[in-house]
Amino acid sequence: MPSEFEKVLDEIRKRSSKYEDIGDVKREIINALSQRYKTQERLFTHYVLEKGGFDIRKLTLSDPLLVIISDFFNQCNGLNKNELYKFFRVLYDENKGISLLKEIRDTLVQFKHQSTDTPTYTPSPYISVITSEAIGLVEAKYGQSLEQGKNFAKKVDCNNFQDVQAFFNNGGQAGKQLAILEPGTYYINPEIFTIRTVPIIRILQGEIGLVIANEGTFKSDEQTLGRVVECDNFQDAEAFLKNGGQKGKQLAILTDGDYKINTDFFSVITTTNAYKYNENPNNLKVYKIDKDKIGILTTMVGKILPKGEIAGPIIEGHDNYQNAQKFLDLGGYKGLQEEVLQEGAWSLNPWFVEVEQVPLTRIEQEEVGVVISFVGKEYDKNYDQQPIFYGAEKSLYQLVPKGYKGVQKEPLTAGQYAINTRVKTVKLVPTTQIILNWSDQKKHPLNYDYELKQMKLISRDHFEIFVQFTQIIRIAAENAPKMICMVGYYTGEDKIYVTDDSGQVVKKYAVIRNLVSRVLTKVVYSHFQQAATGKTAIQFLNTRGDSQKEAENYIKTLLEMIGVEGCGTFMVDTVNLPLVVDSYLQEKQKQEAREAQAKAAPERLLEPEFVENPEQRLPEPEFVENPENRCPIILLLDTSYSMSGEAITELNQGVKIFQASVKEDELASLRVEIAVITFNSEIEVVQDFVTVDKFIPKTLEASGVTHMGKAIEKALELLEKRKQDYKNSDIQYYRPWIFLITDGQPTDTWQDAAKKIEEAETNRKLLFFAVGVRDADMETLSEISVCPPKKLNGLDFQSLFKWLSFSLQQVSVSKIGEKNRLPPTNAWEEITSKNQNTKQTQQTQQKTTIPNSDPNPEPIIPILVLDRDIFKDQRIKSNSEGEIWITQKYRYRKKYLIKIYYEVTPARIKKLEVMVAYKPKNFHGSQQAWAWPEYLLADKTGKIIGFVMEFIEDSKLLFNIYNPQRRKQINSQLHWSVDWLFLHHTAKNIATIIQSLHSQDYVIGDMKPQNILVNRYASASIINTDSFQVRHPQTKEIYHCLVGSEEFTPPELLEKELAKIVQTPTHDNFRLALIIYHLLFGGHPFKGRWIGTEEPPKIDELIRLGFWCYAPNSKILPGPRTIPLEIVHPKIQKCFQKCFNDGHYHPEKRPTPQNWVDALESAINDLVQCKRVDTHWYSKTYGKCYWCEREEKLEVDIFSDSKT
Repeated sequence: MPSEFEKVLDEIRKRSSKYEDIGDVKREIINALSQRYKTQERLFTHYVLEKGGFDIRKLTLSDPLLVIISDFFNQCNGLNKNELYKFFRVLYDENKGISLLKEIRDTLVQFKHQSTDTPTYTPSPYISVITSEAIGLVEAKYGQSLEQGKNFAKKVDCNNFQDVQAFFNNGGQAGKQLAILEPGTYYINPEIFTIRTVPIIRILQGEIGLVIANEGTFKSDEQTLGRVVECDNFQDAEAFLKNGGQKGKQLAILTDGDYKINTDFFSVITTTNAYKYNENPNNLKVYKIDKDKIGILTTMVGKILPKGEIAGPIIEGHDNYQNAQKFLDLGGYKGLQEEVLQEGAWSLNPWFVEVEQVPLTRIEQEEVGVVISFVGKEYDKNYDQQPIFYGAEKSLYQLVPKGYKGVQKEPLTAGQYAINTRVKTVKLVPTTQIILNWSDQKKHPLNYDYELKQMKLISRDHFEIFVQFTQIIRIAAENAPKMICMVGYYTGEDKIYVTDDSGQVVKKYAVIRNLVSRVLTKVVYSHFQQAATGKTAIQFLNTRGDSQKEAENYIKTLLEMIGVEGCGTFMVDTVNLPLVVDSYLQEKQKQEAREAQAKAAPERLLEPEFVENPEQRLPEPEFVENPENRCPIILLLDTSYSMSGEAITELNQGVKIFQASVKEDELASLRVEIAVITFNSEIEVVQDFVTVDKFIPKTLEASGVTHMGKAIEKALELLEKRKQDYKNSDIQYYRPWIFLITDGQPTDTWQDAAKKIEEAETNRKLLFFAVGVRDADMETLSEISVCPPKKLNGLDFQSLFKWLSFSLQQVSVSKIGEKNRLPPTNAWEEITSKNQNTKQTQQTQQKTTIPNSDPNPEPIIPILVLDRDIFKDQRIKSNSEGEIWITQKYRYRKKYLIKIYYEVTPARIKKLEVMVAYKPKNFHGSQQAWAWPEYLLADKTGKIIGFVMEFIEDSKLLFNIYNPQRRKQINSQLHWSVDWLFLHHTAKNIATIIQSLHSQDYVIGDMKPQNILVNRYASASIINTDSFQVRHPQTKEIYHCLVGSEEFTPPELLEKELAKIVQTPTHDNFRLALIIYHLLFGGHPFKGRWIGTEEPPKIDELIRLGFWCYAPNSKILPGPRTIPLEIVHPKIQKCFQKCFNDGHYHPEKRPTPQNWVDALESAINDLVQCKRVDTHWYSKTYGKCYWCEREEKLEVDIFSDSKT
């Protein structure tokens, strides 16, 4: 076996052959060295390897032979000098005249003059040593230029940069090199190359590394992560480029181990440097799923889910999401995934997938789990003969096999299951018998029959009969899915544990409570009421046995239809009847034959309620200061050359009028957001979205051609971005508008834009209006706009923008999602002969006959005549009911407002007469507590057209006080001092007013911030009082409140016809709590961060569900800008919890206005002024200034000093 040194000699043989006149030298050197070190090998191994640090395996062989031997001498300084000299002297004598040995001789001369026998080793200036824990990064100072757009030089054959000539001959480039130097010794010319040593990449066990490529091909617009390519775990940068590696964040990750990676080319993120890249170090650890838990996954890349799907289907073959590229290659979808991760450790790329751990679904004994799947194949009714519940062709209300959307036929029995609770809901159903008692005995509040009281029935002869009743039910395991399918379920907690009266812990199930409230309560009462209606009281008493049997058969049959067993139906023997029933019944017997047999149809079961099964950032400061709902509109304005001259001048003036008009409406100025995009040869966003109060119109100029298609595309893009801003900050918004004005025809392609407009309109995502000016191409506008375009009458932009202003003011105070009837366009629309007749017909139809008032009212009603006793001066507001005008004519030193209705009905006149005749007593002193109708208003013919009320001066609408942005303006401009103490006093004063009105038998009904005024002294006044519910003091006739406001209606009145409902103070108590919450917290209690995966419901739906930020099992949580409940006084906290938690199911438990007055009085007494900021007040029960903490977190002070 040849020695290591003989191998080196062999390499020297090969390399030396290319030099001239070297043959003899080659032979002599090889022979002499071999003989020398065969006999004294220890000299070589000891002095060269150990002492000299010379690694024979890394000997550089690509340099000229002279350099090799010279460097070798330096490495061998530890050898005996005389022996070394003698050896090379022999070579010199035998090879005179050879230039190579001349160099050797010069080297030996140095040895002769040294005084020591063993000179110290001095490394060559050309040697670079890379240790085993590092690599070398190389940068060439000279070479060819890099290709355009490249930052790294290509790899060339140059023996690890030791062969300079080869580097240049093979096209080496100046700059940072792709190739690296692995651990070893190198002979590299520092005049040509700069070597920088960096540590190897080490990924510890239990951790991962993320990679960012600083060069590569560009990703497509859809890609966020670079695809995986073969590159030896990023250790071969050349292969990465050749195989199409992409620049930026990478799908592939590094698992535990050591890696020799060019860190100039790749940035590697580990737990030690994570913060440098704004990454959480915890995300760079192997993800562990704990015992008895599963991981629910959401991928950040992949295909877009098909419409109607909420999660990506299960895909095999990607090693549990550890092979991200395979997932994508197999067609994986972006977003929530159906597949889950089981217990274990998983190497996951946090840029690719997020994991949420949830417990395994546990089913206990004596219960089953019914699975409702929101993913899977669609199940068609034709697959089997099962009944289709509620007429659905394809719906979740069907029993389906596993793998389909719907209620799965097979329930889960006792055990633990890996159920993805984001795509499937498991409803727990008990299989034991349940006893329900209709009685007035004391029951535990959480009993299923807590709300079931003794039934009060009305007999055929109109007597009250009180019946106690017991029903036993059971749900078999195999029937549980059918029951869920038929009855539905609540979305709250499935099961709770309570201690009953005997001290035992028992389980209570939400599905049973749902079954009782939705079905049994109505089924049982309906049956008995029908039975009682068909019999006299005495007949019902004598046949109660038959009634029980009939009830048992009826209830059992009906329960079987929904998968419930009726195990027993029992009437209590005692039936309570009035004492006079016997004598009365004798007289009524003669009339029985003439009375109709009243039969009540069995009540139809309620439809089930299915709630779809379901990404934190700090909100923008603009939404912290102004959390109002938003009404966005984009003005898409044609500024091409054809709009030059008078047209562009009038357009500029119209925009200014629009801004000024909307700004006059205080609420609309905070809600309406405007963006302006102009289009000619260029598309320009002249104004990004901003509320109207901050909008300053810019002067537009006309030039160029009409790129309308591109402008529409830009508007859609800008709108989508703004809608995402709203969602990120939990801001609700009205349906957006795009308002196009043009005088020509498009000079670019517009068909794609038209399709997008049509799709967006169809999906109710926006409203698109097109207005043509002068020679506009109306035919093309008809193809672009779903709504028929309008033609402007001349250049009457002022009337157009006044109409637009009024329309947006109407929308901004309406309910989100409801339809609004826009005002007629005849004031600015060009009327052609084609539509003249139609317009005349519409005007004729709009004429309303206003009936005369009751000619004989009980009291004397004061009536003023318009234009005689009083006159209009300025219209200050209009809505769907009518217009409100201010008059400068004073009566008794008072200024008045007049309200003129668009339509006056006899019922409205009668209500106004009662209100004018019977005014509530004002208790406020100098401040009017309410703007009450004082006179009826008639026209010259004597017909009642409205009423007159006192004008409340020097006051602002309530939202100006609780809205942080508007509050700052009032404090600064009007020098008010609105702070948290002020808001407490305002809340107390409002509660006092409501208490006074309730005591006088009034119900406010439409209570909202737009109907409350506040002055600088925190005194409040109620306006729009003609919407109150009024009761006639003498006849007790009720005049209903006909309107309700979105977000301020109690849950029990939602979707009800208010004209038929007698409202009570209990309903006002809910609205009052909302008003006080707005004042103290600056927003709505039912707004927050939605934690479901479906689209967040509207606030009215959250109110119906009882989901406020502090409700048990609520699906909304406080957001980053939500002011926490605990900062207010404990008594106020308790009032809110009683109203929104206890009061959700028991409205009578809501705090009364007097309860609020007492709680606010205590809170005011405990308020403390901050020592740091004198405009900050906080409750001493909280112990510190919350507003200072909030300012540091959000960088916004909502109670800042007006001077700052």
